Amino acid sequence: MAFDLNVVTLIGNLTRDPELSYSNSGMPICSFSIANNTGKEDDQVSFFDVVCFQKQAENVSLYCKRGSKVVIVGKLQQRRWEDQNGQKRYKVEIVANTVGFLSTKKNQDNQYDS
Repeated sequence: MAFDLNVVTLIGNLTRDPELSYSNSGMPICSFSIANNTGKEDDQVSFFDVVCFQKQAENVSLYCKRGSKVVIVGKLQQRRWEDQNGQKRYKVEIVANTVGFLSTKKNQDNQYDS
């Protein structure tokens, strides 16, 4: 039997502060975006939307901010919905299983919090 594979691993910097919200059942959900630079001569930068859940969501919200460097391990997921005008909308995002903190928030003295 054939199977498909959906695994994503990226390192990048947050392009905005993470947004923490809660589902109707109280589950923490954190969304943020990262910029991933290929590091080649053309300096092509790609931007990716990321979402994570549960304790991982709370930790990202607590320890990361715009500019924080993270490693993301997860999968791609496509969401589909209909907007207020009846138009079909699609969004591909990374659902993170693991978010590793390569740097954390800086405090007001421009020092990294531990």
